[in-house]
Amino acid sequence: MIASAHLAVGAAGGRFLSDTLFKANSIVRVITAFFLGILTHIFLDTFPHGEYLSRWPWPLVIAETLIVFTLVFIQRSDWSVRLTIFASMAGAAFPDLLSRIPNPMAHNIGTAFHGFHDAIHIGFDISTFLQIFLAAIAIIMSRRRLA
Repeated sequence: MIASAHLAVGAAGGRFLSDTLFKANSIVRVITAFFLGILTHIFLDTFPHGEYLSRWPWPLVIAETLIVFTLVFIQRSDWSVRLTIFASMAGAAFPDLLSRIPNPMAHNIGTAFHGFHDAIHIGFDISTFLQIFLAAIAIIMSRRRLA
């Protein structure tokens, strides 16, 4: 899955948590958001999808990440909402980052996760275009407050 899809869906999940767990302690929201981000990553990876990360074109990943962060965080929100959204985005990126860490233990955990990732594909194939469309919809959702 492309980075922008994971990050944007994570942001939308963080926004949802921020709006629904508004009365919860900020620390509880941030921790919950991080784990929700991991769950969104796993959910998105259940669909077969094109990968560009086997080659890891760092300039593309960095540009994508900057665009998503700019579009998500340009909104006016208080710090706790932004922190919750950021935590969910971090959780959404965490499984892919784990396998890229040079530490052998972290790399082994990330590699094991990706073995699981390859075994859970269900549903229909998601093209890169559809992943970009999903990211755009998720960015819009991350900017909307639930009433």
